[in-house]
Formats: sequence, structure tokens, C-alpha cells
Amino acid sequence: MDWRILTGVLSGVVGCVGLAPYIRATAKREIRPSALTWSGQALLAGIVFTAQITSEPSWSAVIAGVGVVGSTIVAVLAVRVNLHVALLDIACGVFGLLAIIAWQITQDPQIALGIAIGAALIISVPMLLKTFHDPGSEPLGVFAIWIGASSLAIISASRLDFLSIGWPAFFTAFDVTMAFL
Repeated sequence: MDWRILTGVLSGVVGCVGLAPYIRATAKREIRPSALTWSGQALLAGIVFTAQITSEPSWSAVIAGVGVVGSTIVAVLAVRVNLHVALLDIACGVFGLLAIIAWQITQDPQIALGIAIGAALIISVPMLLKTFHDPGSEPLGVFAIWIGASSLAIISASRLDFLSIGWPAFFTAFDVTMAFL
């Protein structure tokens, strides 16, 4: 068995393990995730998964696939528990949508990934600020698990190029930042 298959599948399993307590905490209203951030992450993960699978299939795409499903579930729950939308949420959402439109115009998977990472960073600003002001609003352990899942996705890449490792590398850095906050 190719070790990339093992690490790719393991990245998906670990990602799901990390999502389960986050989904549970959101459903129980113990945390208040940003519906905008999670909706955007679901959409962007879908774009990244599609771009990678159609142009350079690799087991590192598993983490983006898990992100589509998990982020969608969190987004739906977040709408139920956190209907507050601030001006910053709207501004970040608009910038995120503009980035997606720019990718549609270019049709280049490398550019799509770069734009998706930029958009993910933009739409994550409300979550980062919320966590900075209220560190208890996000569960530390979940981000530690996701660091492991994203790292496994990097290891599972068929090639060490931007298209294969850009998304999981971004989320490793993002999750380290969230754990620090």
C-alpha cells in the first residue's frame, strides 16, 4: 500500500475527529462560530477540491473534501446559534466573493488556489478577531487536532507543489494561529 494513501485517508479521519466536537459544541450553543466564515470555507474548500482533483489529483485533496462537508454542517448550525452579522462580516464576505469571481475569470487552478487562500484569509478575519477578543469562544483542542490533519494532508501529497500542498499548508498555519489565540 502506498503510504500517501494511508496519510491521505488518515488526514480525512483526523479532520473528521476534530470536526465532531466542534459540531457538537456548536449544536449545544457552547460556542458561536461565524456563519459567514464557515459558509465561505465550505464554498472555498469545494473550489479547491474541484481544482485539485480535476488538474492534479492527490490524496492531499481529502482534507479539502472533508472541509466541504464539515464546514457546511458548522455553517448551517452557526446560522441557528449566531445570527449576528457585523459590517466587518459583510465586508469580508464581499471580498471573498470577489476573489471567487476572479478565479472564475482566470480558470487557472494555481490561481484558483491562490485566490481561494486569499479569500479564506479574508473571510476568516471575523473569526480571528472574535477569538482574539474572547479566546474561550473557540475550543483549543479542536485546532490542535486540525493541525495534525492538515499536516498529514501535506505529507500525503503526490508532489510538493503549490497546488498539492497550498491549501493544507494554509490551514496548518491558520490552525496554529487559532490555537495561539
